[in-house]
Amino acid sequence: MSGSEGRLAARGSAQAVLERLSAGDCWSGEALGRELGISRAAVWKAVATLRGLGVPVEAVAGKGYRLPGPVEVLDRQRLVAELRRAGVAPLPSVDVWLSTPSTNLCVLGSQAGTPRAAFAEVQTAGRGRQGRRWWSAFGEQVQFSLAWHYQALPAPVPGLSLAVGVELAETLSRLGARGLQLKWPNDLLCKEGRKLAGILIELEGQVLGPCRVVVGVGVNHGRGAGGAEADRPVASLAEAGLEGVARNRLAAFLLSAVIRGCQRFGVTGLDDYREGWARWDALRDRPLSVVQAGATLRGWGAGISEDGALVLTLASGGQRVLHAGEVHIGAALADS
Repeated sequence: MSGSEGRLAARGSAQAVLERLSAGDCWSGEALGRELGISRAAVWKAVATLRGLGVPVEAVAGKGYRLPGPVEVLDRQRLVAELRRAGVAPLPSVDVWLSTPSTNLCVLGSQAGTPRAAFAEVQTAGRGRQGRRWWSAFGEQVQFSLAWHYQALPAPVPGLSLAVGVELAETLSRLGARGLQLKWPNDLLCKEGRKLAGILIELEGQVLGPCRVVVGVGVNHGRGAGGAEADRPVASLAEAGLEGVARNRLAAFLLSAVIRGCQRFGVTGLDDYREGWARWDALRDRPLSVVQAGATLRGWGAGISEDGALVLTLASGGQRVLHAGEVHIGAALADS
């Protein structure tokens, strides 16, 4: 067996071991080996592979291996079944990875035609806006990317993150989440402004011609989502009051929301979403400071423009329309 074949076999055994452990039960190495038809040494290697991927497999003296608690592992067949049940069209090609550097990278370069989606339990190099690291831990997020093709974009591509944000907020609200807000341009917040989800848009091709847009979404799902590795305060769906929704079903709902956003944006741009954005806007009439090109502008949020830019009423008078910048909610002092 070649080195690459050995690594593939190890990943396959790791996935099989994970499926057995996902219910939260404790399994001995001997019982796992007998169940899967592999040696105890292969079980040990599979557990080591899982740990190396960030899966918190515990060893219990005298009993065997277990996870800290039950986890519904993402499953391609169940995801596709949920999408079909929801009547999603066009039905995307769906991949599910145990671990990958970035789901955006998984779908970049996909062929025109059928949309392609990729989910991952763990991203080792997930990215957020402005190159930030997207904190990822096994079982704590629903994270995925969708590649969508346009013959031509009807509006500037940054507006797509606003459209997707509105669709995600409305979908989660219908499922029972409470206290949701949208922070321009790509964050979904809850619980005292803590981050619940992020959106990352990447473009390949020509804005005025055929192009591929990749929409990356990460949603904090589990109660442990506020880990120390996160670079800012975060919240989970459980804290937003959304519990009891099966993880694969939730993943299908979220992907459906992104598909709906891409479809509607392709027809009307932001026209269908400006009213929705106003309902969820976390910045409207709030004191803000916006860091842009080394300078800081201060004022109050005044909604968004027709193309999705942030409108800021300046503390010094007048308004500015901002297409980029790092926004902080805080005292509206004089501009610097």
